[in-house]
Amino acid sequence: MAACAPIPGLNIVCEAVGSVVEVGYQSIAAVEGAKAAVETIQGVTAAQKGRAEMILALRGHEEETRLVLEAQQFQLKADEEGSNAITEQAESEALIGEAKESELMGNERAQQSEKDEAVAAIDEEVSDATA
Repeated sequence: MAACAPIPGLNIVCEAVGSVVEVGYQSIAAVEGAKAAVETIQGVTAAQKGRAEMILALRGHEEETRLVLEAQQFQLKADEEGSNAITEQAESEALIGEAKESELMGNERAQQSEKDEAVAAIDEEVSDATA
């Protein structure tokens, strides 16, 4: 301190006061540096937390996408099975129709046989009566 230099006793006091003030300023600077370090660490931590949350969100989105694709595959399979069931039902109805048609033809043949038997019996009676 230049103002204290001409006075011999005051020089020591000025040096002491200057040292105390300097220590105070250095302490303040150290505290501010520590605050800045804490804020930097908090910022880095927040950034890492944000990245971790983004990764978790992406994983969740991947899982959702996988489940949607799986659901679509199940829907396609269900649609295919439904289509097969409709086809089988149509084939079954066609077979039922054919069976009914065969039954009707069988009934007609049975009636025709009965008529033929009756005609044969009458012919036999007529033939026995004329003989």
